[in-house]
Amino acid sequence: MKITVTDDDNTENVNALIAGVRQFNVEHMEAETSQPLSVIAHDESGKLIAGVAGCTIYDNFLINVLWVDEQQRASTSARADATRRSRS
Repeated sequence: MKITVTDDDNTENVNALIAGVRQFNVEHMEAETSQPLSVIAHDESGKLIAGVAGCTIYDNFLINVLWVDEQQRASTSARADATRRSRS
């Protein structure tokens, strides 16, 4: 066995891995059905403040991207800290 660690995005290798997973799934699970799914948050003025996007497949949500505006991260962290302290 030869194991290679690389930092390039070799499309041929990635496609071969995906094909292998799909073949396994076809043999052991029901047919693959995948749909895009996004959850987006805007503030009162309509500004994008957070979101997550990916796809659903086999009752799972595969996340491609998750982003939260920096100001919202700070306020969310403060609320989480206050909640933790109130429960202690």
